[in-house]
Amino acid sequence: MLRTSRWILRVLNWLNWGLGIPALIFLGVLGFVIPDQFFDAIRQSRPGMDVSAFIIWLRWITVIVLPVIPLAHMILTRLIAMIDSVPAGTALSLLNAERLRQIAWALIGINVLDLAFGVVTTWAEANMGEPLGWTLSLTGWLAALMLFVLARVFREGAAMREELEGTV
Repeated sequence: MLRTSRWILRVLNWLNWGLGIPALIFLGVLGFVIPDQFFDAIRQSRPGMDVSAFIIWLRWITVIVLPVIPLAHMILTRLIAMIDSVPAGTALSLLNAERLRQIAWALIGINVLDLAFGVVTTWAEANMGEPLGWTLSLTGWLAALMLFVLARVFREGAAMREELEGTV
């Protein structure tokens, strides 16, 4: 199961970079390089829509999504490192406690960016009159909290393990 999980995480990390960067380039080109041509295409397909609000939204989304890629990379690589520590017998270690804490902070970063996405999307929907879709989710915030708790549990477990090894 660990080998499969490690493989899945590696594929997800590859997809994170392999699809994320081209998507950002595409959004950046539409929003920053050729917005006039894009304006015209939208005006023809949606007459009456505030196209300038859509372009502003598109630019903000490009900027907001940019840091999500390295944050997701941080989460995935830390999980892979934790999986690699299991066969070595060092799963319950201070290093893995720190990895869990780093994953929690990365998840908080992604959740803050999601809130920024929500603010920009709500503004754009109000100005464009078109639904773009965003919903507040507490799941990521709860997951980050859980990871901070687990990091503390790992830290305490590692200390107990070191103490036990010192007494034997």
